[in-house]
Amino acid sequence: MASKVNICSMACTLIGANRVTDLDNPTTEEERLCVLWWDQVLEETLHEHDWKFARAYKAALAVSASPSGEYDHAYQLPTDCLVLRYLWDTDAACRVTDSEYEIQGTQILTDLDTVNIVYTKLDENVGRYPTFFVRALTYLLAHYLAFKLSEKGSKAPEMRQLYTVAIANAIDNDQKQGNYPN
Repeated sequence: MASKVNICSMACTLIGANRVTDLDNPTTEEERLCVLWWDQVLEETLHEHDWKFARAYKAALAVSASPSGEYDHAYQLPTDCLVLRYLWDTDAACRVTDSEYEIQGTQILTDLDTVNIVYTKLDENVGRYPTFFVRALTYLLAHYLAFKLSEKGSKAPEMRQLYTVAIANAIDNDQKQGNYPN
């Protein structure tokens, strides 16, 4: 099972830097940089795909009439929503087309009377991450760390290339775990 410290240590060793041991009280440059980059890299990797382990479903809460006047309703996105993937019409059992709603800040604007959303949540429970996701996350973190921790950033392009391959593999593995609703 992966941990934040393990992922950061793997990223550091990929670029020839020292392993990390404590991210709560960082004392080394490697630890400080891992703390600095962690949230950005995690969010960037979660944005890449509608990961099944980070997918959430909720009925959106109405907040008011639409502030734009273009739509009838405004619904609040959940606080743990990182990326709205789509709206789901439970009556028609299908996705709502992108032209039927708009995102403004943390609100969904639409003419629909009820809104069910499917989104990627900001899942920080690292132990739940599949190994293929961990691999991609590690390479992306190594890519960013390499600019500061490897000789003149020499490892950064290699780590980015490895990330590109790993993320494609991770997406492929995630998609093989079941069908998406139409």
